[in-house]
Amino acid sequence: MKLTIKWDNFLNQLDTFVSEGKVLLEFENSIQTEQEFEKTKTEIKTWKESCFEFLKSSFDKNEFAISFHNARQERFHIGNQKKDYRQIKTETFQDLKEKINMLVYFKRILSISDAIIKPEIVELIDRNLYTTEQTLELILDKLYDLYDNSYHSISTILEGNGVTQKRHGEDRELLKMLEDNGYVSAMHMRDSAGQLTLRGKLYVEEKRKAHKENYNDINKSQEEINERVDEIIEKLTKLGYGQEIIFDEIQELKELYTTLNKKNWGQLVKGKVVDLALSKLVENDTLSYIYEKLTDHTLRLP
Repeated sequence: MKLTIKWDNFLNQLDTFVSEGKVLLEFENSIQTEQEFEKTKTEIKTWKESCFEFLKSSFDKNEFAISFHNARQERFHIGNQKKDYRQIKTETFQDLKEKINMLVYFKRILSISDAIIKPEIVELIDRNLYTTEQTLELILDKLYDLYDNSYHSISTILEGNGVTQKRHGEDRELLKMLEDNGYVSAMHMRDSAGQLTLRGKLYVEEKRKAHKENYNDINKSQEEINERVDEIIEKLTKLGYGQEIIFDEIQELKELYTTLNKKNWGQLVKGKVVDLALSKLVENDTLSYIYEKLTDHTLRLP
C-alpha cells in the first residue's frame, strides 16, 4: 500500500476531519426536534462522504477507506419495527463517534508505518530480507511506540513497515511466538492483533538501553562509501536541506573512511548524526536514513 500524497498534507487533512467531526458531535445534546436532527444528519452524511473520498484518493488501495466506511456501533434490530427518531439520533451520533475514533487510529497506526509515510527514507528492500528474529524485534518496537489499551493488527504493522509475509498465517505464528514469551497479549481472531505487555515493554526498554553498536561488519570499499555519501547529499538536496554545514559534515566521512578503523569510523558517523539531531537542523527520519545508508545499522537516538 502506498500513500499518494505527502504525509504532512495527509496528516493535516485528517486532523481537520477529526476537528469537524467533533464539532458535529456537539450538536447531539442541543437537538430537540426531528427537523433539527434531519439537518444535522445531512451534515454528518456529507462529512462521512468527504472523509471516505479523501481516504480513497490518498492510497493506491482502498483498505483504509473501506475500514472507515464500515466503522459503526454494533447493535441489534428487532424485525421491521420502526424506530423513533430519538433512537435513530442516538445511533447516528454513536456511529459518528466510531468514525472519528477510526480516523484518530489511522493517524496512530500510520505514524509507525515507515513504508507508507517515508518510503524515500527507509531501505524497504532490506526490510523484506529480515530474518524471523529481526521481524519479531520490529513488531515489538512498533507495539512499544503504539503502547496503549488497544490491540493492533500484526499484518498491518508488517505491511506498513515493508515486511512481506512469506506464507499465509505468518502474522499469527509470529504473534504466538511473542505471546509464548510473555511479551504480548494476543487476540487470535480473523485478523491477529497484539498488545504489548508490561514484560514486553520492559524488554524493549532494556534492549534499547543496553544496545551497543558493533561496527566490525562494515565492509564496504571506498568507492561504495563515496557513492552512498553522494546519494545522501542528493537525497538531502531533494528534501530541501541546503545548509552547507550539513554537506561538509557528511563529505568529511569520505576522507576519513580509510584513515580510521571500522569502530572509530562507525562511532564518528553516529556522533555526527547525534550532533545533527541535537542541532535540530535535520529531521530524525532523515538522520535514520543517513545512518542506515552508511552503516547498515538501525539508528537509536539517545
